[in-house]
Amino acid sequence: MKFNNQKLRNYDPGVGEELLEDRTRLWISILLSQARGPIPPADLLDMLPLEVREDRAYAMSAIRHLYRSLETLEIGHATLREFLLKRHSAFMLEGNDLLLQFSRDYPDRPYSVANTLYHDALSAYPLNAVLDCTQDWADRAALYHVNPEWILEDVKRAAELAVKMQLPAESVRLALLLKRLNVRYRTTFAEFREELASALIAQKKFGEVLLYLTRNNALQVTADRAFHFLGKLYACEAWAEAAQLRTAIDQQFRSELDDSLRSALYYAAMEAKTPWNAPVFAPDPCTYPDMEWSAAQTVQLIWDHCVAWNDPLMLTYGELLSSGEDLDNLLDCAEDHSRIASYAKSLLEFGRVFGGETMQRLPVNAVLRTMTANLEAMIRIYGAPQCASERAILITPLIHNSTDTALLRDLMTQYLYEHTSTSLWTPNRVDVDFESYERMSLAAICRGYLHDGAMPEVKAKKWHAKSWQTDLQQLINEVYFLEGAAQYQKASRGMETEKLQNCLLQLVPTMRFTLDSRSQWERSYQLPEQVFPLLWEKLISLTHGLVPDDLPQLLQEMCNGCTGQLGLYSEGFRKVMAATAVALLPAKVDRKFVLQLMERWQEHVLSGIQNRWERCEELISITECCGLYNDKDKAAFSWQRMLESSMGPFWRGESQFGLITETLKHFPTASGTALQNFAAILDSAAGEMTFPNAVKPFKEEFAGILTAAGMTEKALAYYKFEVLPPPEVVLMNAESSTFDAPTRGAGYRPGAANLRESSALLEILEHLDCDPYLKWGLCSLFVPTTASAREVQLYGSGMADILNEIETLKDGKTDQICEDWTLRLSRSLDRKTLRKLAGVLMLRLSPTNYARIEGFIQVNEPMILEDTGSTGPFEGSLNGVKHGEEIGVSRQGSHWVQHVLSPADDYGFDTEALCSGLEQLLNAEAGELPGEELLDVISKHFHYLVRPDKASTDKYSWLNRSEQSVSGSQMALRLLIWHLNHPDNAVSIRAEETLITLVSAVPQTVKELLEQCIEDRPEPATELCSMVLYQASVKYPSVTGAALQKFPSIIGSAAAIRHLSIRKNLMDAGTELKRAGFTELSTAVHSNLQETVAVAGEPYVPHLAFASLQDVLDDLQSGHFLDQQFSENITKLMGDYCFPLTHNKVKMSDWYVRRSFNREQWLSGSYNHFVKHALNNAVAHRITRENIESVYEIVNE
Repeated sequence: MKFNNQKLRNYDPGVGEELLEDRTRLWISILLSQARGPIPPADLLDMLPLEVREDRAYAMSAIRHLYRSLETLEIGHATLREFLLKRHSAFMLEGNDLLLQFSRDYPDRPYSVANTLYHDALSAYPLNAVLDCTQDWADRAALYHVNPEWILEDVKRAAELAVKMQLPAESVRLALLLKRLNVRYRTTFAEFREELASALIAQKKFGEVLLYLTRNNALQVTADRAFHFLGKLYACEAWAEAAQLRTAIDQQFRSELDDSLRSALYYAAMEAKTPWNAPVFAPDPCTYPDMEWSAAQTVQLIWDHCVAWNDPLMLTYGELLSSGEDLDNLLDCAEDHSRIASYAKSLLEFGRVFGGETMQRLPVNAVLRTMTANLEAMIRIYGAPQCASERAILITPLIHNSTDTALLRDLMTQYLYEHTSTSLWTPNRVDVDFESYERMSLAAICRGYLHDGAMPEVKAKKWHAKSWQTDLQQLINEVYFLEGAAQYQKASRGMETEKLQNCLLQLVPTMRFTLDSRSQWERSYQLPEQVFPLLWEKLISLTHGLVPDDLPQLLQEMCNGCTGQLGLYSEGFRKVMAATAVALLPAKVDRKFVLQLMERWQEHVLSGIQNRWERCEELISITECCGLYNDKDKAAFSWQRMLESSMGPFWRGESQFGLITETLKHFPTASGTALQNFAAILDSAAGEMTFPNAVKPFKEEFAGILTAAGMTEKALAYYKFEVLPPPEVVLMNAESSTFDAPTRGAGYRPGAANLRESSALLEILEHLDCDPYLKWGLCSLFVPTTASAREVQLYGSGMADILNEIETLKDGKTDQICEDWTLRLSRSLDRKTLRKLAGVLMLRLSPTNYARIEGFIQVNEPMILEDTGSTGPFEGSLNGVKHGEEIGVSRQGSHWVQHVLSPADDYGFDTEALCSGLEQLLNAEAGELPGEELLDVISKHFHYLVRPDKASTDKYSWLNRSEQSVSGSQMALRLLIWHLNHPDNAVSIRAEETLITLVSAVPQTVKELLEQCIEDRPEPATELCSMVLYQASVKYPSVTGAALQKFPSIIGSAAAIRHLSIRKNLMDAGTELKRAGFTELSTAVHSNLQETVAVAGEPYVPHLAFASLQDVLDDLQSGHFLDQQFSENITKLMGDYCFPLTHNKVKMSDWYVRRSFNREQWLSGSYNHFVKHALNNAVAHRITRENIESVYEIVNE
């Protein structure tokens, strides 16, 4: 057989004839050439046809020269594989069927997990590859650590098959799966490849480590990090995997050598890095796998190959262990005493490298003692350097291993003499100065080591807002002072251990504080979260060394404190958990305590961290810790949760939520279930700390899409639900997570204000078919909150289109509308924003309209904004839902497909053909595609990303209800009235002013206001509507009276109103209308009033729930207006209004609403209004024509 030039034509045809002579050899060759990757010998036996299995061993020995190895069977060269495929093409389909049958018979074999879809796609029934390519399959493949390139290729192939078979829903599902997995492998795994490798080494999955460190024998990490992992593989005696990593490292350095051959500086660097007397490195066990290999040789191998060779400042293993004259000649300290510090640096690095979790089983203590003795000998001969920093380098390694306490105490005395106090802050007063921290802690250790008397008393710490820095510095000094004293006791046995134990037991309670207290520390930033993990790690080490019997109790206390995150914000709490897990590895403590801590850590991450980037990193760390403690089940669980979080969304640009809105534009007839799912997805995604503002625009657009689809009632209900939910939903939102919450409900999740009202209203009004005056009223409730060009452009364009349409009505009211609106703008906006808005209006308004507002705005130089690419939110006609739908579909008809799969996305391979085929398949009319199936596919796609819980989904169950037949104008008017309930008092006042103005322009306003009064709902709008009716009766009595005459049945219902304040306001309105000749309302309201009322019987019994009204109740009681029935009425009404919550829960929901809006002007809140509404209704049976005035004044004073 010839291998000349590795060309197919150069293979001897006799090779194929030789294989044909024996069926066993033939089938072995066919299977291996058909297989994707190596086949274990045990699997090959099960793959072969039954009639040839007995001769497998003989056949393999006859053709073994064609294959790489008999341990994992694989064709020796890619061109030989191609030759065999071409030579025996007639057998290929049958060979693929054999491999596929094996994969189905043995689904848990690694080959089956990796290749079932591959062989399915090549079989006679490729549809199976399409149907079996699911998220569960991808997660299972990731659990088995299948080559990521194979997984992505299989998904791409299945998607191409689905497009070819004309399966729209399956094509979209697979394209979205490809998108998710691309994020997993190209983004998440690429970023965290080192963390993944560490976690796999901890689980002793050495073969899988190379998938993340190398690719085609090329390093995917830096050379420094590769040496780090090479050392870990050596320590775990994973010689085969270490050999492969060594090959990749060698290849990397050969490449760098080729690039640097012409550089003289390179040779100078190599010469400086390789001293003439450098000893030969230890032999590599990868080269000699059969040799006897001791643990001591492994230590030398790790140090020389992975540390010293890679860092020219580090001494080799032989140099570190040399002594006497050899060491003296090597360092030549007589010429330069600072070289002693160089030896100490190597000693420090040696301790750091072999102090890692995977190195602790290696015998390094004797080596460290020898190195310490060498260092002490050099110090005694040549003395210590005069530089304080170099003296600190000498002290640090001697603390744990020195036996010459006199020498060390002398060094410490000199160090303390030159030491000055330091600050934990960097000059910017924000970041931690870790060098200062190390100097402070070393000084405390020195003081503890030198202390000879009784242990000082541990000071109490208050952890107050202003004194926390003093307490923290005191704690640092006490912890490290105790470490120094413990090290001296260990070295000299000069101090009683009992004193140290007592000091430690006194120290632990002083580290306790609450997250509520921590949140009030002034100018603390992230300093506590960076320092306390170091202190906890040190405290655990001290407990293990001094009172090991108390270590379980300390861990139990830590577990109990995990509920409050140990008083730290999440970043610090997680660092404490990680540091604790590593610090406990050498301790002989019951594993259950450590696993309990890791469970708390895992619960915190899964329930609190919504940021997928942080979440993945933490779950990988938890997986590594579980592997170190040999808990395979917990490690597998954390790995699975990490896989679920690895597909995004991470940042705003990668959120993909635009796909929801674009798809709904293309399929406007979505079912209620689909809308419910999408609403829950957006709500859950907005729960992430860094994500609410990124999700709000999609929520606002979602409301607009519902309007465009003819579901205006649901759109307006969604708007109200997101702005101001019911109290029970506010509580659920705010208390859904305790993550980083100093107190209950004080976390990152707001209870209300989950979208921007102004933007959402513009989205709704773009498609709402209603009276232009009502659009003006809704649009005028809010003004631009910032001076951003985009916000001003959208608001100004929308309002200009509305004013232009009002002008076309030619009803003589345009002047009044323009005046009212511009006066509000002048009161609300600063000069800069007004200038920008005037520039937009000058371009969009008709000349006559701009002339109307120019005098009111009083802006001399309007600022013309740059074109933002938008002609306004309405872009044409303001009326006609059908026309609005047509605009949306024609504008976005093909755009939604690009959100599924775009050629611009980086997949690492060509997807242009797949994108083109997908667009041709899906770029059709909505009615020609399976809309509900596609919506379900997209919903599931986001469920995999966001994973909303059942509570979030149930919260939007009302989207499944059918809509009532109500006109657009009526719904718009009701929405305007609803804004009287807005928590921001300024918005409520603007709504009141707008409604008064609209009474003259939209006569239907009067009817809706009176109906709101009659419904008697316990909300501010109910009573405020009666005030609006009164003011409208004063300002527009003729219009108001004429409008009421058209609805006599509603006026008759007004007689049944019992609410005191509403009745009184309507009486006053009736009086004003009666003067104008309209007596109907006055007659109806007065008809049901009593002439007299009986004297009160049993007295009113005060109730704590109404303490806020005590002054009012006292005045009513003194006027004999209250009785026992009042007490029963108000108690029952309050129970009904608060149901299903308690009084305190409603009060708490009010606090969450205030925190959500974070504005200065407020209404009284739901609870206070419940109380007032109940008071007005409870006292109704005591009201007469004579006392209504006096009672009204008492109640509303």
